[in-house]
Amino acid sequence: MIIKILQDNTVHVRYPNGTEQTINSTHSHKATSPTVKAVADALPYKGAMEFTEDYVAPVFVLEKGEIVCGDKCFCHDADVSGETPEIQAFVTALYSNPEVVELCQLVVLEDEEDYQAFETEEVEETEVEVVDGKAVMKKVVKSKEVKLFDELPCVDENGDGICDVCNTTHKLYPITEPKTVKVPRMVKGKKVSDKEKARLKELQAKL
Repeated sequence: MIIKILQDNTVHVRYPNGTEQTINSTHSHKATSPTVKAVADALPYKGAMEFTEDYVAPVFVLEKGEIVCGDKCFCHDADVSGETPEIQAFVTALYSNPEVVELCQLVVLEDEEDYQAFETEEVEETEVEVVDGKAVMKKVVKSKEVKLFDELPCVDENGDGICDVCNTTHKLYPITEPKTVKVPRMVKGKKVSDKEKARLKELQAKL
């Protein structure tokens, strides 16, 4: 969606489907989008302030979940007190709409990749410090992240266990033990739920 605030304080909108609409604050109720209505309602100037040029602003930068005003980006908790009145009105109006805030929060959600589990342990290390021309060795305790592994039994394609020969002293009946292999202990990353995806699609279509 592209919103253009014109010099006469009318709001011109081009929707993603190609349709266009021009309204002002008096007729904001005719807006087909609650976002556009919020922008129109936020224009308090009614001709009292002239814009030096048409003010063009894509409403959403979907990759970042931010509002773009000209060449500036604003997140939902941005401080716009030092901005021009039109930018303040524009950003404040959009973020006063809870569905806009919700959209910006949902649009940045991504599936997290699975990651290897780890634990923190304390290890003792030797450090060398030069004092009065001598190398002084001292022990220091540091925290270190250690990746975790699981030792799992191995099976063949049929699901039968595989054994390793661990003692061949008896040639006819060698001693064996189940074969195992170390694999990283993985933690599943958080995934975007179907409910969140559906809600995002709904908001994108509405706003």
